[in-house]
Amino acid sequence: MKPVGLATEARSCLGYQMIAGRPSGAAKPVGFRSISRTGHLAGPLAEAALRGRYLRPQLAAVLADEIRPGAGPGAVALAIAGRCVAILVVNDREAATGVLLGDRLLEPEAEDSVSLWHGTSRSVLRPAEHADLIVQLQWLAATAGGLHAGQLLFPVPREPGDRLPVVPGTWTAQGPDAATLIVRITP
Repeated sequence: MKPVGLATEARSCLGYQMIAGRPSGAAKPVGFRSISRTGHLAGPLAEAALRGRYLRPQLAAVLADEIRPGAGPGAVALAIAGRCVAILVVNDREAATGVLLGDRLLEPEAEDSVSLWHGTSRSVLRPAEHADLIVQLQWLAATAGGLHAGQLLFPVPREPGDRLPVVPGTWTAQGPDAATLIVRITP
């Protein structure tokens, strides 16, 4: 993958989805995908617009400051504003094509599981631990040429949740400290 760098992608990039190595769920990223600002979604959403897609719970890291390549662990930890509950819209290749974000900023150290429910279907994700998050952000900053304040980072989790196929109805994601994101998908 081609590094994008601080200067070239600041305005168009909402953030990055880190890609796990094999076996699936390994805590170290081997690559990343850029998520464009047009991928920031708000509900209600039409099922037709998401056809053939899947939803997965996530705990996103939100940056308060930029992270330059080569930044130390302390600088990276200070750059994290917090974490928030999110729902990733992914395709068959697991690539994020959109993201729904909760409006509550949690502590950067938040590590409790994130659950996504639709009726009786449930997916549970165990997010990256804070120490792993810092290491992953150091790797991403070095690989991507730096990260910007305001960007969202979707790290490799300790255990990924299952992706659930998009169907109409009410979807609820709940994370640490009862932070909740509810979205309606219409037929």
